[in-house]
Amino acid sequence: MYILNDPSEDYGLPTGNYDIPLVLASKQYNTTTGAVLPPTSPGDTIEVNGQLWPYLDVEPRKYLFRILNGAATRTFQLQLFVGNTTTGAVAFQAVAADSGYMTGPVSTTSLKMSMGERYEIVVDFAAYAGQTLKLRDAGSLTSDTLGQLMQFVVGSSVSDDTNNGDVPSSLRDITFLEQPTSSSKTFTFANTKYVLLPMILFFWGII
Repeated sequence: MYILNDPSEDYGLPTGNYDIPLVLASKQYNTTTGAVLPPTSPGDTIEVNGQLWPYLDVEPRKYLFRILNGAATRTFQLQLFVGNTTTGAVAFQAVAADSGYMTGPVSTTSLKMSMGERYEIVVDFAAYAGQTLKLRDAGSLTSDTLGQLMQFVVGSSVSDDTNNGDVPSSLRDITFLEQPTSSSKTFTFANTKYVLLPMILFFWGII
């Protein structure tokens, strides 16, 4: 993942050890040799940052996750759950997408990502000290290999409270194009039999 930062866009979001890139991918392994098979199918095993079903030790505070769907043919619908539950998904805030920061944070419990798509989200682990949260693919919850992406093991204390405040309600000022109140188009065709015949002959390779 190649990360670009604009110094003029400093919104006090988590940085340093609390700014984590996550590259998702689906792979398929040879069950005998363990070799990775060519990506001819969506894959049956999920990797995050090249690791199978990894875990990350986190503190009970806010984190910024820069998520990229690096899979060749699989979409993901990301949800966070406490422990082994698959109901009552944990809310988080989406703050950026492919084109950069959004106008403001969007609180959600589900995030769908297509191939090559990216999002940045802020997750607050403050209420889950001593617990484990699991990042799952909501479209594959019944699968042991596809439904689980990774887990976050939440510690009991915060070592650094920098940039751990509320996410600003306004992030990026985007000027949207005005919608036209009306539109009209006029097409005038003349001498069509003389124009179309050379075009047809051209596409047929005659002239």
